Amino acid sequence: MSNHNPNEKPNVLEEDLELLDLEEKERIIERKVRRHRIVIRVLLALVVLVALGVVIVWKVFTVEEVRVEGNQLHTAKSIQSTVLSDKHSWNSLYVLLSYRLLDHSKEFPYADSVTVSLSDPHTVVVNVDEKDMVAYFYDTTTKKYVGFSDSGEVLYLANKAPEGYTRVTGLKPEKKIKLYEDMELEDDTILAYIKSVLMVLSNYDMPPEVICIQNSNSLLLSYGDIQVNLGDSYYLNEKIVRMQQLLQKVEGQTGTLHLETWTESTTDIYFRLDELQTIPQ
Repeated sequence: MSNHNPNEKPNVLEEDLELLDLEEKERIIERKVRRHRIVIRVLLALVVLVALGVVIVWKVFTVEEVRVEGNQLHTAKSIQSTVLSDKHSWNSLYVLLSYRLLDHSKEFPYADSVTVSLSDPHTVVVNVDEKDMVAYFYDTTTKKYVGFSDSGEVLYLANKAPEGYTRVTGLKPEKKIKLYEDMELEDDTILAYIKSVLMVLSNYDMPPEVICIQNSNSLLLSYGDIQVNLGDSYYLNEKIVRMQQLLQKVEGQTGTLHLETWTESTTDIYFRLDELQTIPQ
């Protein structure tokens, strides 16, 4: 007679479960290993890409040429020297990012803006928008020629007169002239008058050789053998329209065209032959 206990459960199920658990653990481990391999491959690929990028930046983006555009008063050489003053500026990409991300305005006090671009990995293009210089004068204190903006900021200070600009006489700064600082004048309104005269005359392509300040609000224009007494700034446009017409009629003569008394009600204009004021140097 069998002694088998009906309540006793066979251990086959337990063994199967243990076997399944073992297989599941192996699958989990295998998945983790695969993931780790993928991560390692991705990291290696990133390292290779970064290394390749570093090599490209280091070897390819090297400055071989700097092209300066828009400059008038300042030489391309001096601007190039400023742009490449950083110890890392041998790298064109560094120069580009530096001028895109950082403020370099203090390095170019004579410019409204300076932009940098790359025409190719080896060529840096610098575009300079210089501040507008309206005219210049000779300063007897510093013994130098002084170029200034319409607001009175000194943009040029040198032993040589700038070419292509009108000379002004009669300006008397109250303090010593300093480059990139505003002049201190007894009456600043004369600068606005000079600017207005030059702007209107530019419409006729008739810049004078010299503008003489006769007093705080009166100007005399010199065109060599012809001088024009404009007087004050009232009726400026009307005076210049008539001046432009009359200068053609007196061409080749020597004298002064008097417009200082012209008004809408007093329209007489006269030309005094051989009358010329001595213009200070």
